[in-house]
Order: sequence, then C-alpha cells, then structure tokens
Amino acid sequence: MMNMRLAKIILVLLPTLQIFQIGINNVFNFSGVLKETGYVMGMTGASLVPDMLWRATDNPVMIYGGSLLIVAAELLMGLVLSVGLFQMWQARALDKASFNKAKRYVLWGFLAGLILFYGGFLIVAGNWFFLWATPAAGALDTAFRYTTLFLLIMLFVAETNQD
Repeated sequence: MMNMRLAKIILVLLPTLQIFQIGINNVFNFSGVLKETGYVMGMTGASLVPDMLWRATDNPVMIYGGSLLIVAAELLMGLVLSVGLFQMWQARALDKASFNKAKRYVLWGFLAGLILFYGGFLIVAGNWFFLWATPAAGALDTAFRYTTLFLLIMLFVAETNQD
C-alpha cells in the first residue's frame, strides 16, 4: 500500500507549502497584517451590531500582539508540518508502526492550523469582534475552507496504515 503512504505525504506537502507561503507573505506584508488586525479588532465595519462595539479595541499592543501571533502561528504550523512531512518521507518504506509513528508532527501541525483558523479567525475574529458583520467578512469563508481542508487531511493522515 505504498500508494496510500505517498498520497498522505502529498496531501501534507500541499498545505505545508501553502501555509509557508501565507506566513512568508505576511512577514513581508506585516503592515497589511497590522492594518487588517486593527480593522477587525477595532470593529471598524461592524455597524450592524452597535450594541456590541464595547468589544472593540484600538490598543496598539493588542493589535501588534494579535498580528504577531497570527504570523507566528502560520510559520510554526509550516515548520511543524515540515518536520512531520520529512519524518513521513523517511518512514515511507519502513514498517507500518514506524510510518504511523512518523505522523505525529503532522497531526500537531494541523492542530495548530485548526487552532489558528477555527479558534482565531472563526471564533475570535468572527464571533467576538463580529467580523461577519463587516465588508471584510469574506475572510471567514477562507478561514472555514482552511479549517475544513486541514481537518479532512488530518483525519485522512491520522488513519492507521494497515500495510
């Protein structure tokens, strides 16, 4: 069943490349990240929920910290997935126990992505700061897509290989 192992490796490679690209883009466009984070945390476009604007903040420490946390989480996810990907590649021709053990960093990497995109974007930005009520609400669709894809790939990879 080497094909299933290779399929799992390829399905880890793709989001690894994607999350590194996202993280590196955000490093080089950190001013854009600060602007968007400030927009969300300031609830700038959330005019549909005027009674909830008490949640808004323009505190530069929180905005800068949130922006750093987002970029750091993206890069950390990419790094952890890369380690797991390398271990899976090394174990691809070994016994099933070794290959199954090699998946642990990949699972941690996807968990980091779920925490970032589900917890950070969908819960914190979407529900606490009411991102859904702003013109930038499309970010929630993207976060949902990443969350769904990461979870599906995570479940597929976590499935115990029987070969």
